[in-house]
Formats: sequence, structure tokens, C-alpha cells
Amino acid sequence: MAFAGDGEDAAVAGDPVVLEITDTSSAAASGAPSLPRPAPVCVSDLARFDPLPSPTVAVRADRHRLIETSSYFRALLGGSFSESGRAYVQVGCNLEAAVQVLRYLFEPSESFTITPDNFLPLLEGALFLAVESLLVECERWFRTMCSQTSATIVPLDFLIEVWYFAQEHGVTFVQDTCPEYLAQNFAHVISRRLFNKIPYGLLCSTIECPHLMVDSEKQLCEAILYWVSENKKPCERPNPNSVDDHLFLLSKVKICLLPLEFATGTKRHWLDFGNNIVRTILNLLKDSLKTLMDAIADGNLEGYCIRITEYSKNIVLSGCPQITTAFLYISVIPTYLDVSFKRRIVSSYTQVDHQSFILYDELEKAGKTLLFRNVHMVDLSKCPNVHFGAAIDWLKLAFPELRILRALYCLSFQFVDLLYLFLRCPWIDEIDMAIDKSTITPRQSVVYSSSEVLGKLKQNPRKYYISRPSYDRQPNLVFSNISRLTLEGRDDIDDVDLLKISVLKNSLCYINIRNCTLLTDGGISNFLLRCTKIHSMVLSYTSFGNWSIQTLHYMTVNIQELHLSGCKGIDAAPMSLLMGIINITKFLCLRGTSLTDDALCKFSGSSLEYLDVSETAVSMVSLAPVIRRNCNLNCLKTAGCRSLLFEHDKVERIIGNKYGDFLQEIGSTCCLEDVEMGWGFCPIQTEDLIPSFSKVRNMTVGLGTTLAENILHALPVICPFLESLTLRFQVISDRVIRNLLESSVNLQVLCLHYCLGSLTSFSFQAKAPALRILRLQWVTPWITNDDLTILTKNCNLVELSLSGCKLLDSSSQQIIASGWPNLVLLHLEDCGQVTVGGVSSILNCKALEDVLLRHTGRGIGRSIVDDAIRELPLLRKLALDLCDACEEGYDSPSNAEGKMMRSVRMSRCKTLSGSCLELPREGSSKPVHKDTVVLEWSSTRMTTTIVKQRVDGPARPTWDRRLPASASCPRRRLEMAHPADSASTPPAPNVGEDGAIHSPPLPPQRGRPKVVIVMGATGAGKSRLAVDLAAHFAGVEVVSADSMQVYRGLDVLTNKVPLHEQKGVPHHLLSVIDPSVEFTCRDFRDHAVPIIQEILDRGGLPVIVGGTNFYIQALVSPFLFDDMAQDMQDCTLSDHPDGIGLTNDDEGGGYERLKEIDHVAAQRIHPNDHRKIKRYLELYATTGALPSNLFQGEAAKKWGRASNSKFDCCFLWVDADLQVLDNYVNQRVDCMMDAGLLDEVCDIYDPDGVYTQGLRQAIGVREFDEFFRLYLTRKESDNNKATSSATMLSVHDDQLKSMLDEAVSQLKTNTRRLVRRQRRRLHRLSKDFGWNLHRVDATKAFCCTTGNSWNKEVVEPCVDVVKSFLADGTTCSPSTNASDGIGEREVWTQYVCEACDKRVLRGAHEWEQHRQGRGHRKRVQRLKQKRSQMRPSESS
Repeated sequence: MAFAGDGEDAAVAGDPVVLEITDTSSAAASGAPSLPRPAPVCVSDLARFDPLPSPTVAVRADRHRLIETSSYFRALLGGSFSESGRAYVQVGCNLEAAVQVLRYLFEPSESFTITPDNFLPLLEGALFLAVESLLVECERWFRTMCSQTSATIVPLDFLIEVWYFAQEHGVTFVQDTCPEYLAQNFAHVISRRLFNKIPYGLLCSTIECPHLMVDSEKQLCEAILYWVSENKKPCERPNPNSVDDHLFLLSKVKICLLPLEFATGTKRHWLDFGNNIVRTILNLLKDSLKTLMDAIADGNLEGYCIRITEYSKNIVLSGCPQITTAFLYISVIPTYLDVSFKRRIVSSYTQVDHQSFILYDELEKAGKTLLFRNVHMVDLSKCPNVHFGAAIDWLKLAFPELRILRALYCLSFQFVDLLYLFLRCPWIDEIDMAIDKSTITPRQSVVYSSSEVLGKLKQNPRKYYISRPSYDRQPNLVFSNISRLTLEGRDDIDDVDLLKISVLKNSLCYINIRNCTLLTDGGISNFLLRCTKIHSMVLSYTSFGNWSIQTLHYMTVNIQELHLSGCKGIDAAPMSLLMGIINITKFLCLRGTSLTDDALCKFSGSSLEYLDVSETAVSMVSLAPVIRRNCNLNCLKTAGCRSLLFEHDKVERIIGNKYGDFLQEIGSTCCLEDVEMGWGFCPIQTEDLIPSFSKVRNMTVGLGTTLAENILHALPVICPFLESLTLRFQVISDRVIRNLLESSVNLQVLCLHYCLGSLTSFSFQAKAPALRILRLQWVTPWITNDDLTILTKNCNLVELSLSGCKLLDSSSQQIIASGWPNLVLLHLEDCGQVTVGGVSSILNCKALEDVLLRHTGRGIGRSIVDDAIRELPLLRKLALDLCDACEEGYDSPSNAEGKMMRSVRMSRCKTLSGSCLELPREGSSKPVHKDTVVLEWSSTRMTTTIVKQRVDGPARPTWDRRLPASASCPRRRLEMAHPADSASTPPAPNVGEDGAIHSPPLPPQRGRPKVVIVMGATGAGKSRLAVDLAAHFAGVEVVSADSMQVYRGLDVLTNKVPLHEQKGVPHHLLSVIDPSVEFTCRDFRDHAVPIIQEILDRGGLPVIVGGTNFYIQALVSPFLFDDMAQDMQDCTLSDHPDGIGLTNDDEGGGYERLKEIDHVAAQRIHPNDHRKIKRYLELYATTGALPSNLFQGEAAKKWGRASNSKFDCCFLWVDADLQVLDNYVNQRVDCMMDAGLLDEVCDIYDPDGVYTQGLRQAIGVREFDEFFRLYLTRKESDNNKATSSATMLSVHDDQLKSMLDEAVSQLKTNTRRLVRRQRRRLHRLSKDFGWNLHRVDATKAFCCTTGNSWNKEVVEPCVDVVKSFLADGTTCSPSTNASDGIGEREVWTQYVCEACDKRVLRGAHEWEQHRQGRGHRKRVQRLKQKRSQMRPSESS
């Protein structure tokens, strides 16, 4: 038979044979009909087929070559089979495998390579066709590939597929190599997407491999738990806490080496396993020596050795309080050492003493430890029982290539240990030994302080004595490697210590001394002068100041990173100098410094990636160019920059739409990942945020920014990568929070502080598996134990902070402890009765590091501090309040040395039951932290400090109980008294969130606190002026004094300031009261005073705005606190029904009853003023005194006067010509109608409603009563359910249209009457009550069409008045023109309109307005027509 291509293929140069290979692995091949024989092809042509022709291929090959290389073909072609001598042989096997084998046999070796794509076909073909050389080649290639150190070379899906094949066909080299490869690269493999697809057998072999490489035992345990949870079928899991065969894997975990926080966290889903871990760790903490000795005796010491292999790169022991120095040493000694030597190691290094150093010499000289040259990082953070002197020797023995050492929160790591580390391990590149920030409050608040040296074990002088180096000489070159040093919070390091560190001057590039409070400006300056290679410095909250800046100026330092938060010692000129020399800086933090526009303008850098200018005086004048130049900026923090949008010096508005310009500037330049928004961020549309916020991961929205609900709801879309969100003083809702939890899949931190809105338990009923930190500060007073239970099921928290949750009781402790056993932070403040039964359940959260319990119920025992230190091995901070003590006080800790404890704070409160602004009444007392005892531990000493501290925040009720009388502070017993008669504690300095002192933006207050009050008639522009004042004065916050705007609803009718017109200025007392509740002057005062005090405490300027003058009188006049007025406000009709003879349904007879009782009082009020009539009758019923007597004698002299107010008030009266105001009111009503006024009124319309209380009193509600009665009746009869403003305004019914027009006309008339009453009242306050009202005429501003007339005629005069008021303590004293008594009010003449159902009108003006009304005229016309029709009938 002749074949095409004979002589062209070397594969058939000898004795040719045609192999017809049929694919047996294809399902289609078995059922396919018989086909003609395919044309044979050469082996060289096989590479061109993609895919291969199926199911059969005919290939020409050399018979002799096949027989030589393959046992299969040797038997088939060279044996005694019938096919042996044929030229055409049929073979059935895996087609792809056979083709790959033929290519391997006949193609040149240089043109054929093994890859992951063809490895399995080659291996299968080699096994089936018995090609020994190919099997050897496959094994060599696979072992070589798996010997690589990078896990990215071998795809995990390839390994899994090869493993399954090897299991099926018994390929031993794969079964040996796969576990070894996965073990060596386990830390990388567990992060792969297909990790959970690894077969059980392969995973078991990997974990049992002696070369298993993990950074920590936690990493291994997490991986196993994840694999088990993903591979466990529901039917195999009847009990979620049971341990089945799959969990055999967990027996390979050394649970004694797991971090305590992780161990407690496993209890959430694996209760039995987690409890076993926690018990093991706690037993080790009690007696690790006995445990290790028993392990040596049992030959089980390997179970306590840290996993370190020749491939290990990182050793992470962070958070393992059970680890002692003995654990470190037994992990690096060979297993062949005798038992007695191991006992010596365990005994010596469990309690380190001089014997340990002798043993170390033996280990070092005899070479009895293993070397691990690949280890580059060791983390011993939160390991309080490690002796760091001995640990440094361990590092030198075992890790000659170590580069990074981390030992955070370790008070036992002393400065002398750091110097010893320099000598013993000079090859280290980075050292981090940070601890907590200083917990001592500002120095000016300290009233007492003492300290004592801790009695710790002194190190062996032979090992730990370091003579002071000569700093004037060239330092030893062994110190040339250390480039990064972090000493944050080390308040035991002084200038001398810092000078010793300067031996690193040839290598040190990064230094972090944040909160090292003992360092001086001179000491920092000397250090910087020596270490000239430093380019990154974290100097926040230190004494860094003018001297250090001068040093930097003389140095040729290219600063890349500079953090100066809270450095108060920098003056304006040095700050400007500093800004001029840091032009290549990438990270710049100047939070809370003296930075101004002048200084920031000196900065010309264009490399910034991180910028924090929060709580400074900068504005967009200087900040905008910085943002424009730095296109790589990904972090921008401007919280607390109250002058951000305005020039600092001239205080003028930026041209154009300032909010749009600001956001456009950021959006066109930056792509932010971290942002803090304060004053100046007020986007109106979602589109404003998308360009620059699409990659934001951390967001903080603070005071001065008001994000609309639509923007908050769209945050998951705007910021799809959002991980942390903090909202302060924002208006939130269930819709917003629920959407955040459901849609922000990466959200890990959610903090809500002092937010407003109607939040309910529905918000937190959504699953949030990623959420780890939740802080709810005074936003969820409704939380109950049931809500807490739901929360534990929906999220796995590690930090929880709750304030103001007064419905919680002692059962909530168990809910928290069982639901979140791995909590590391728990703050509970004003949370009902949580601790009334003690704190036993809280102490079951063994991983707690930070605990705060304040005003949570009187039930905490005297020994709480010692109990907490004993039960919580990682506890670092504990804050308590004497209000919660059940035994008079708390004992100070007996022994906290060598533990994790950093600070204990015990506060005592005094209760302010009254002030000059309020009368004491039950439930109104508020706790104020009078002083606090602070016990603070450093590495060398314990300091006891008493500081005066006042709670910042709203007034909150406390428990009514007495505290002990003693105020002494002995060592063993700390009891803080609550004196009955002590002066009010002055406000504490403005302290930021990070504990730093921040200067208030306003000058220090002297005498009475200053407030600005903007008054005026409706429509005069009061709200607009208040917002404009915020552009000129830092810290302005508006408090509304409007009796209708305080209610929720009727936003259009009551003319509330829209969110976009608030321009980021905080507004209080808007839409906060239920519409059905009666809100009196006294209620307003009780709500407003705490808010004003909060604003003042924040260093802000309260601006009270509103047209309800009685509210303002209640705020500033002491008369309302008189006993008689108190009785008038507090009594109710239900208390004395018989004495009055009036019911709620008998309002019409109230005025007649008042006329009978007190004719003088009746003449002073309108017959329709039912609320005042009711109160006058109540006063008479309870006291027997005539209401008119209130306005006579001594009461009249002090009533309504502001001279005795707690506040120093500046009164601004915005006024205009009456005709101008009338025209504006008419236009405004028309605009309201177009804006949906009818819809609002229709929503609250009730045919049986009462118009004398709550929101229904608002002008514009009663006026539409008749219209809605008829309209809704006809709508029901027509089966027309559509009700909208457009429908109602377009009615074609003449009667309805007439009634609607009449109602609108009446609304305008009543609003104009209100304007006149308000103006008359203001004139009277000035003339009769001595109020110094600064009247500003806005008539020209209303009439003029130019854009600047409002600023010129209104804003600028008011700014001048307020500046004078605030400057140099100048007060706005009462007017000297005030009369001694109250002028007689003109008794109004009563008019009765017969045509209008005998309607009573008071005064000539009201009567004239009524006569001119359209409704009156039509009624008169109809009455005339009716009379004319009756006359003919009478005559007839």
C-alpha cells in the first residue's frame, strides 16, 4: 500500500505501520456508526490539528521506534498476536493521550516541551502505552515545577486535577510531590479561589507534611475551618457545633498557639471546638511550666513548638498571652536533644533569671539551635509574658536574616531592651514597639499626680548593660541597617533616650514618636540635627515646635512624610517656613495645628497622596491650588475647617456656587480612597460625588456637612468599595441604614454619632456578614434585648459601642457575651440596667482589650479592677464610674505589673439638678464628671493622676443615689466622693477624638456665654441671615425658635429651611416633635438649653432664629421659672375639672368663662386663642389668683426681661416696611401653593381634628377645613381616588373653586396679621422690657434686584454688630429707655360680623382686613340677594 508523503517523514523511514487510533474516552465514539477508514497522516502533521479529528485518526509511524520505546507496542507489533505483522493496526485509547505520546516519540526534542496543558495527556498516554522514558520525563518535569518557591507557577486547578488522576491510577510521585508543594506554599494557596476544592486526602497529606509553611497557627486553623464549612453537606451537619470526620483535620492544629481573640471567635460557629481552645489557653496562663514539663515527660513537646520550617518567612504570635519565652526556645532546638536538657530550657525560660543567661551561653557555644535563614519577620505583639531580653537572644540565635520585629502593646519591652536589640541584632531593618496613646487628660486639668517605679526584675548587668556611646565620634557600623523605628505612645522615653537612638544616624529614615509626651522641642531638634537621613517623621502630639522647624530649615532633608497632628507649639511664622521646605512631601498631616492660609500658600509641592488639614483655619483660597496641583491625592481630610469656603483674612465669599466649585475642584483632580468631610462638603446631587468618590474605602461625614437622604442612600453605588463609614450629626433613616448594610458588601466599620432621624429596629435586621465594628452613640434609644439578639445573628462584631440605650437590662450581658464572644472593645454608656447584677458575663468575653462602663446600673463590685485583670488576659483599658459601684467605691489593682494593663479610669459624678435656667424637677438631673482618677502604667512606672473632667454631650439623666463622702485616694482603696454642695465644674478643654487638645475657634469666653438671637417677622429673612453669618464666624450652629417648624411635617406650609439652603450649617430643633404633641415655651427651653450648651462646649457660636418671640423670652427671661408660671405650665385640666368647669370639647365657652372670672385678662387675648384661654383658666383653678395679676406689681417689672439671663445675648431684628412684607407674604403663599401646600394639608386633614394643639395650630391648616370637607365628600361620591395639588387646583366646580380662593385669601390675611403681631411684640420687647434690639432695615434688599443688596443692607451691618459683640467681651446691654412697668396694652374693640356667622374680630385693623376679604364680600352679596328675594313675598 502506498502512502502520501512517503520519504518525507522520518517517522516512517524504516518499517512503516499505520496506527488507526479510536478515541475510547469519547461517548460519541461508542455509539457512532461505522465510517470509512480515515486517510493516514504523518506524526508531524498532528501538531496542526486543533481540535483533533474525532473519533478516529490514522497515523503513519516507524514500527521499530514504537517497539523500542513502548512496552505496549513491543507486545502488540513484535509479539505473536495476529496484528503483529500487519501494516495497519487498530488501537483503542484516549486519542489526545496517544497523539501527545506519538509527538513526544517522533518530534525533535527541542520542538516538543511539557506544559501544564499537555502534562496529563502525556502522563495518561505514557501509562497506557507503557512509555518508560516519558514517565521518567513527566516525573522530572513535575518535581522540578513543584520545587519552585512561587505559588503562582503551578495553577491550583491543575494540581487538583493531577491529584485526582494520580489517585485513580496510582501515580506515586504525584501523591508525594503535591502535598510537599502545597505545604511549602500553604500561606499563598489558602488565598486562592479554589482552595475549598482541594480534595480531603490532599489537604490531610499537606497538613501532615513536616514542611508545612504558615505564618501562624491561626492561619492554618482559619483555612481548615473555611474548607470544612465549604465542603460539609447539610445532611451531614445535624448539629452545627458537632465535630465529625472532616474535623479530624483540626486535630492537626496546635490549639495552644492560637491567639485568644481568634479562639473566642470560633465559639460563634464551632462552640465545642472553641471552648476547648479557650480552656487550653487559660490553663497555660495559669501554669505553663507544669504543662510543658508534662509534655516533655509524655514525649509530646512537639505539640507546643511554633511551626518554623526551612521555608518559613514570617512568624506571627500576636495576641497570644499564653506564650512565654520557653515556647520560643523549644521551637528552635533539635528534637534529638535529651530530655534533661529540654527540662532545663523550659524551667529557665518560663521564669527568666540569671540561670537563663548561663543556659544561653551553652546554647550559643554548643550550636544547639537550628538556623532559619528565610525568616524575615517576627511579630510578638500582645505577648505580655515574653521576657524581651531573653527573646532578643532567641532572635540572634535562630534568625540571622531577620529584617522586621514587631512588639506592639508590650509594656515589658523596655527602652534598655531596645538598645540591647541594637547590639545583638544589628541586621534588623524595622522595629515597631508602639503602645497606646497617652491616657492622661490635658495638663491644665490635672489637679494631682504622683508616680512610683515598678518593682520589676532587673536585667543581668553582664548582658544588658550598655555604656553610653560617644556621640561626637563616628558610630559603629553595626548600626547601619536599622531604617524604621516606631516608638508611638512610649511616654517613658525622654530627651536623653532619644539622643541614644541617634547612633542610628547613618541608616534611620523613618521615626514615629507620636505621643511621646516627655520629649521636648529641644530634644527633638537635637535628634533631627544628628539623624540627617530621616525623610519620614510622625511627630503628632509631641512638643515639636519652632526650634525643630529651624533645624529642618538648616538641614538638606527631603521630607516625604510628615505628621504633626496636635503640635500646638508651632507659631505662625515657623509654620510658614516649614511649608516652604517640604515641597516633595507625599504624606502631610497638620490636623489641629496653627496652619493658616498664609502658611499653606507657601506649599508648592505636587506629590501629595495624603493630606489632613482638619481643625485648622485654612480656606479654599489656599487649599484649592494645593488640590489642583496634586493629582495623585487619594486621602483628603478637612473635618472641622470652619472657614473652608471663605477667605481667612477678608472673610469674603468665594465667587460662584461655592459648594459646586469645591466639589468640582476635587472631582476633576482627585480619586479619593479616604475622606473626612466637615464644613464645606454639601453636595446637592449624587453626580457631584461620583467622579472623585468612586474608589473611597473610608469615609467620615462630620459636623458642618449635611448629606441629603438620596445621597446617603446612594452611597453603596457611589462608593462600591466602602469599608468604613462614620456619620456625625446627620439625618438618617431606616431606608439609609438598611440599604448600607445590605448593599455595601465590604462595609466593616459603621459609626453613627448623634444622628437625627426616625431610626427603628428595622435598620439592623439585615444581614451584614462583613461588619466588624459598630458604634451607635445616642441614636438608638429604642434598642432592647430582643434587638440585640437579632443584631448578634446578623453580624460578627469585634468592637461594640452603645450610648443611650436605656431599655437594656442585665440579660443583655449574656446576649453580648454569647453572640460576640470575640469582642475586643466594649463601650456601654447610659445603657439602662446592664450591670445591675454585676459583670460576670462581660468577663466571659476573654479577648476584651478595652472596656468602658458608665451609668449602666449600680451593681459593679469593689474588686472589679483586679477581677478584670485576672479574667481578661489582654485587657489594656478599663473605664468605670462611681455611679455604678454597689459598695461605695473600687479597689485599686493589687498587681498589674507585667500585664497588658495600660490605664484604669474611675470617674465620679456630681448631679446638676438645676441652674439659673431651670428649676429642679424629678428626672431632669444630669451627671457631670467632676473628676477622674487615672492609673497609668508605662514600662517602668505607674502614675496616679486626678484630673478634672466634664462629660461632653447632651444632658443625660443619672441614677438618683448618694456617693461616699470621702475623697481620699489611698493606694489600695480609691473612693471618690460626690459632694452635695459644690460649684459647677468649668467646661473641659476642647478635646478631639484622638485625645489631643484642640483650641476652640472662638476667643475664650469671659463671663456669661454669648449667643446671637435673630428675630423678626415672618418673611423678613431671619433664616437666610443666620446661614450667612456662618460664612463670617466660625462654628455657627442654628437653633430654631419657631413653634411650628419644631414639629415633623408641613415642611412647605411652615417654610422650613430646605437642606440645600442650610449650606452645611447645622440646624437644631427642626422636625423633631410629633405633630400631635403640645409643645410649650417651657418645653422649648428644656430642649434648647442643652443644645446651646453643647454648641458652646464645642467652641461654636449658637444662633437662635425664629419668629416665636415667646419661645425666645422663655429662653432668656428668668420669669418663666417663677413658681406661679411653673404651676401654670404644669397643671392640666384633668387635675381640676370641677374647679374650671371646662372640657376639651367646650372650647367655645372658655372665653365667656374667662370674661366672668377676669375681665381684664379676657380683654388682653383673642377669643379664638384657645390655648392661652385654657392656661389662664388652669392658673386660676390651681392658685385662685387672677391671671391679670401676673402683669402687675413686681412680677410685671421682671417679666420678659433679659438682664438676668444666663446667656449674654446679641439681638438682631430683621425688619422691613410693612407694605413690603405684605407683598412678600402674598407672593410666598402663592409659591407655597405651587410647591404642594395642599398635598401637605390634605395628608393631615381630619374632619374631627382639633385645631388648637400640635401642628394643626399652624396658619394654613384651619383655613382649608371647609374646602376639604366639601372636596373629599364629592371625591368619594365620584369614586375618584386621585388627590394631588394639581387636581385640587384645577377643579372646575365653581363652589369648590370659590372656597379654595377664599381659603388662600384667608391664609394670606392671617399670615399678614401674624406679621403685625410679631412686629408689635418686638417693639414692645424693646420699649417696655429693655431688650437691646439691633434693628436692621431690609426694605431696600427686598426692593432692589441687584444680587449684592442683601449683603450690603443686611448681612454686613449684622456682621459688624456681632463682631463688636464678640470682641473684648463686649456685651449688648439692655436698653436704658425701657419703662419701669409694662405699658397698658390697648383694649381691642370687638366687632361681630353677622354675615359670617357672627364671627368675632378684635381691633379695627382686623375688622378692616376682614371686610376687604373676598369671602366676606361674597357672603354679604348673597345675603343682600336673599333679603331682596324675601321682600316681595313679605309685601304680598
